[in-house]
Amino acid sequence: MALGGGPTADEIVASAGGARADIRAARLFTGTSVTSNISTDKSMLKDATVAFTRHIETDVVALAVDLNFGKPPHGDRVAYADAFGRVALYITVWFGGSDIPIEHNLPEPTSSLSWVQHLMAMAYAISDSIRIYDTRSAVPVC
Repeated sequence: MALGGGPTADEIVASAGGARADIRAARLFTGTSVTSNISTDKSMLKDATVAFTRHIETDVVALAVDLNFGKPPHGDRVAYADAFGRVALYITVWFGGSDIPIEHNLPEPTSSLSWVQHLMAMAYAISDSIRIYDTRSAVPVC
């Protein structure tokens, strides 16, 4: 995938999977001309303001990147769900990163994750239900 002509706003690029089951995310500069091939890490990462790779042991079925990814003081927050019904929030800060478990052993995998400010919405395809998690207070809302 190539990007050209310079985005008018920050752009976040994220992917999950591959041979090593990695999550990769990057925030691209505002207003710069970026011509990158996503399959070659070097060209993408040199044009990014913030980039990270996180190795995950299982297959990722849903992925959501915080809209404030790479902006101080928010750090880098990426939520992911795996095929075993687990949902976690990976946060990187100045001295490293950590996984914060949100859900364990759900009866069905999460089909979609999305951010709305500090709230994260998790949707489940089989039961058509939605759960909301507050990332500031680290508790489920509903």
